[in-house]
Amino acid sequence: MNSIFHRGCTAGVLAIVLLSLALAGSGCVDIRGEDGGSDTMPPSSPTDTETEEPISSTPTTTKEQTSLVKENEFVRSGTAFNNEISERLEIHRTKFVESRAFRNNTVELTVELYNNTDEYADGSLRASAMDVTQAVATLVHGRTTSNESLAFENGSDGLLHQPKNVFVRIQGIDGRSVGRFEVNPSLARAYMDHRFGTDAFADHVVGTFHLDRKVPRGNHSPEWYLNLSQLRNWGLIYIDEVQRSSNPDESGYHKAIPTSGVSPHPGDFRIHHEIKDWKVGEMGQYATSAEATIYGAYWRTTQKSSAMPPERVSVYVHVIEKNDLKSYMKRKHVYDLLSAPKINQTTLTNYQLSRQTKFVEDDE
Repeated sequence: MNSIFHRGCTAGVLAIVLLSLALAGSGCVDIRGEDGGSDTMPPSSPTDTETEEPISSTPTTTKEQTSLVKENEFVRSGTAFNNEISERLEIHRTKFVESRAFRNNTVELTVELYNNTDEYADGSLRASAMDVTQAVATLVHGRTTSNESLAFENGSDGLLHQPKNVFVRIQGIDGRSVGRFEVNPSLARAYMDHRFGTDAFADHVVGTFHLDRKVPRGNHSPEWYLNLSQLRNWGLIYIDEVQRSSNPDESGYHKAIPTSGVSPHPGDFRIHHEIKDWKVGEMGQYATSAEATIYGAYWRTTQKSSAMPPERVSVYVHVIEKNDLKSYMKRKHVYDLLSAPKINQTTLTNYQLSRQTKFVEDDE
């Protein structure tokens, strides 16, 4: 059940177009169906926007020199952006192949479909597209700025520039081209800020598909795959937090809380943590000890992870010879705690009391 974490628009066309125009800033966003798409990929041969072209040695004016400095800054920032995308894709099953950065603040990525057919890794086009989309969205939200002057001030070692366009080429495991799509960074930022719905954002990305051949598209909605990628990313840190918090060497537990029962539920964007055979005295005096540790991990993981946190974390503890415990905590209460002016015993107590808990019979 835990293997998913191992390392290894329906909102309407008009709403999307209006928001795209408001956010993109640099022009309209082309929205097409899955079989269409905007053929706006950077040219495959070197042009005056590509990194391959050497800078001219001809004397230039101050204005031209300023332009070259700006273009080179975009290349440096784009290269750093691509390197981070490569690292972030390592936790997913979609393989990063190569990338390019352009002087017009555009980047191009090439990825490869993974060859897997289990429940959470069906090897489909939508699954890989949403893995890349998740990586781009979290990076745009956490490491870039749309304030161009601020990015230039900090350089590539500080905040990176938000790319103007992110183009993605997809190839099969045979190395042959499958097609391409686009991720709009401004819409990605709006999605991560909860200003643009997950379904609308995922559908928009799928709407830019331009396919060269037929491949499995996936049995789930684009939103489902995007949620799965977010939960996989967030869940890795959550598992580490639970294990660290219940480490017998540093806590009151005699045995670490098991995390093999942690599973993603992309349909309602939830993480479920099920613990079997809880024995009083072995893993804490009461089952509520595990519950408190899990919700502490929910809060701390949300602080640390760049991925969007789940809408809720639900818990089911099977207690030996006692009533089972069933509970959940909503993301809203995590955000309430994170936005508190001061984290103290009062705010932590209020956070813990916001959970929904009940004891249930074993056979329920």
